[in-house]
Amino acid sequence: MKKILAIVCGFMVFSGVVYFTVHHIQSMQSTAAVDIDETKMREFLAQNIRFLSPEKEVHGGKFYITEFTKKDATSGVVAYEDGHMAYKAHVTFIIDTENTLSVTSFEIIE
Repeated sequence: MKKILAIVCGFMVFSGVVYFTVHHIQSMQSTAAVDIDETKMREFLAQNIRFLSPEKEVHGGKFYITEFTKKDATSGVVAYEDGHMAYKAHVTFIIDTENTLSVTSFEIIE
C-alpha cells in the first residue's frame, strides 16, 4: 500500500513539474518580442489595405499606400489614399508560430 502511495505521489510531482515547465516555456514564447520585418509589414498592408480600413474607397478609387513608417517591432503608421481621400492610421501586427502575419489593431489617426 505504501509503495502504491509513493508511486502515485511521485507521479503527481513529476506531472506537476512537467506542466509548469511546459506552461512557462509557452508563456515565454508568446510574450517574446518578435521584430517583424518592415518589408513584410508594407507588403501585407499593400495587399490588404482596402479590407483593413474602416473608411471605404470612394468614386471608384482604389486604396494604395503612400507611406509606411515602422514605429517599433510590431507596429507602424501607414498613410494611404484612393486618389480622392487620404488617411493615416496606426497599425499593430502579430506574427504566429507559422510565420503568418495579421493585424490586431488598425486605427485612423488623421
